[in-house]
Amino acid sequence: MLDSFRTRLRDVIFGRTKIQVVQQEVLSRKAPPPIFIIGCFRSGTTLLRYFLDSHCKIACPPESKFLVHLASIYNTESTMAAFNSLGYDQNYVKDRIKEFVDSFFLGYMTAHQKKRWADKTPDYVRILEFIEWLYGPNCQYIIIYRNGLDVANSMNSTYIEAIEGDNKNIYKAFEYWYHDTTIIHNWEKRYPDRCFSLHYEKLCLHTESMLKQLFSFLNEEWDENVLQWHKISHERGQEDIKARRQRKIHLSHGSFKQWDATMQNDLKSKSEQLHSLIGYDPKTLMPK
Repeated sequence: MLDSFRTRLRDVIFGRTKIQVVQQEVLSRKAPPPIFIIGCFRSGTTLLRYFLDSHCKIACPPESKFLVHLASIYNTESTMAAFNSLGYDQNYVKDRIKEFVDSFFLGYMTAHQKKRWADKTPDYVRILEFIEWLYGPNCQYIIIYRNGLDVANSMNSTYIEAIEGDNKNIYKAFEYWYHDTTIIHNWEKRYPDRCFSLHYEKLCLHTESMLKQLFSFLNEEWDENVLQWHKISHERGQEDIKARRQRKIHLSHGSFKQWDATMQNDLKSKSEQLHSLIGYDPKTLMPK
């Protein structure tokens, strides 16, 4: 009885996910071009997700996570060879995996009465080849950068499964950012026509102008609702709770300045070239 009361109270306070039954023929129609937000952990991906999810035509759910496991099929040569030995070539396997993936995203999209879906999962930086294999030229990527020292400081003070362990520290977080940001930058160079890049700092300082450019890239009409993201209900998942509580955009910059000078100078030096490549002033660590 007590558990039932607690559940009802929690639903009243936080709301309950409402799922709409979707007919199979709706899911089987031609899928819209998917959108993937690509960014390192603690780079503003959750805030960007809220903006997209607030658009009248786009559904952007919490982190989906499951593509990482499907990517292991594609990335394991012996598994693909095993499918082939069963008589199923790579194209057949791809079609079945894509059908499986689409069933979840299209179902979520339709349940929320939207016309297009997007995904925001920082883990997917490391499976971009798999995503491209699945969706190819129909896929659009939104890339978000944030200066590496602030990312490292935030990752070190937040639970991030990828770097948890006895030796978690600023340097380990920095190396994660450096590795993923290098992948992202190379991806942007490889597919410039299907990538839209922005900086977290500029998104905070020039929100409306940056978002208008973004939705133009996506070939979607401007929707004023995106600026009222905090008034719109978003499904909760594994996300930054601080972003969910925000009612105004506050730029978080310079948290690394609490470090001693030696560490600051060391990591600035190690990231100078990469920061320049992705559009930052290596000294101020603000976008140029």
